[in-house]
Amino acid sequence: MTFSDLTSVQNFDDWADSTEALFQYSRRNHQDTLTELQALYPRTWDTHMLAPIPFIWRVCRELATLYRRRPNRRHLGEGITFDVQRRINSIYRAIDMDWKFQTMHENLIAMNNASMWFFPIQTDAFSGVEVLVIPPHHCKFQMKPGRASSTAMLDVERVWVKLPVHRDAEVGIIRYGVAEITATTAIWSEAPEELLGTGLWFADKSNPIGRIPCIYMRGTEPAPGEWHAPVDNDLLQAQRALSLGWSDIQNISRKQGFQQGIMMNMSQAQAEDLEIGPESVIGLMEGQDFKFVGGSPPLREYQAAVEGYLATILAHLGLSPEIFLKQKSVSAIAKTLDRMDREEGRQRWINQFERSENEAWEFIRLWINHLRGNGTEVYPFADVEIRYFEAKQAVDPLHEAQAQRMRIMDGSRTAAQLLAEETGITEDEAKEQVRLNLEETRKNQEILAPDHRIEQGRVTESERELSVL
Repeated sequence: MTFSDLTSVQNFDDWADSTEALFQYSRRNHQDTLTELQALYPRTWDTHMLAPIPFIWRVCRELATLYRRRPNRRHLGEGITFDVQRRINSIYRAIDMDWKFQTMHENLIAMNNASMWFFPIQTDAFSGVEVLVIPPHHCKFQMKPGRASSTAMLDVERVWVKLPVHRDAEVGIIRYGVAEITATTAIWSEAPEELLGTGLWFADKSNPIGRIPCIYMRGTEPAPGEWHAPVDNDLLQAQRALSLGWSDIQNISRKQGFQQGIMMNMSQAQAEDLEIGPESVIGLMEGQDFKFVGGSPPLREYQAAVEGYLATILAHLGLSPEIFLKQKSVSAIAKTLDRMDREEGRQRWINQFERSENEAWEFIRLWINHLRGNGTEVYPFADVEIRYFEAKQAVDPLHEAQAQRMRIMDGSRTAAQLLAEETGITEDEAKEQVRLNLEETRKNQEILAPDHRIEQGRVTESERELSVL
């Protein structure tokens, strides 16, 4: 069997342009809408009122929920003591890993691709790790020979990354360079003359950890031979349709909302000299007529079409239109279906981010071991066990507290586990906090009830003796 076509071209420029537009929309930058408006109305675009809708920005925040609350991480491995775990937690807080992963999740929702990079920081006073969430369209990947169908970072031969090298604070112009990174080297391949050919991290141009320090995530699996996941063109076109649709509605209502004065049987020159207003009088000759004519554009139908399209898009994104648009009356069935759809999508992301969390720790410890270890291992290998928490609003706080107490009593949960879920600290830290809380409670009870009065208002022995007297 033979195939008629054995070659294919993946147009990176088209993919990058669409991804760039999605990236900017996720940051509430609507320059793309203005560009589309100029293409639709090349002669009159500057007379239109732009009415952008932050649709993609809102979708990202509705669906990227894993790191909305700080997750509970435990590093499991030989040498991971309680003290080591606390030091690891302080590293994560210093790097602000939860915010980095939150940004990465939002990028995945918006662009279907996301990349996270781990760069070393070394100064006379400090050495550590810097985490960068670099837009996917600023990265190009070259696979090792014979590994074109792979999507694993270990099969990447080299990566070119677009990075800022200088920013003019006065005019705001940012100059970029291109870094070429392999498993053993890291240099500036395109940059201003003073940087060109120099090492990205170290003077000897080396990459001492032996791996390209990048985590790359995709929303869907790319086709064999492709590295990037396909762009979310449906999301991009929905954003454009909504913003342009509302802009058209604003433009139509603004231009046709005023009545237009019309004079019959008068020349254009005479009409231009005509004064109209409450303090003027118009004298008409026989056969002439003057009147105002108002437009009646079908704005309701236009608006209904735009809103119907929005509801359809939201439904296919797994979002309830009523809940997303925060309408006043939402049925219980709609809320239940919305929770089911979100939980299904949430579990899909959890499976991917658990892998990325383990990769993140591996890069962090490799860099710290190199920068601070002097040949020794500062932090050991560990598996990252992570638990994500969903923000829930208790409808009845009293019943929720009673339910939590019952979970503790029947052994399905512990007080430390519940505290860890509420605060985002580790279970070991929660156990210590529970111990301190119970100790403090016991001391307070001894102070407030020195005669060991019985709970729930029962009469104590001392009070009974007084009542007899």
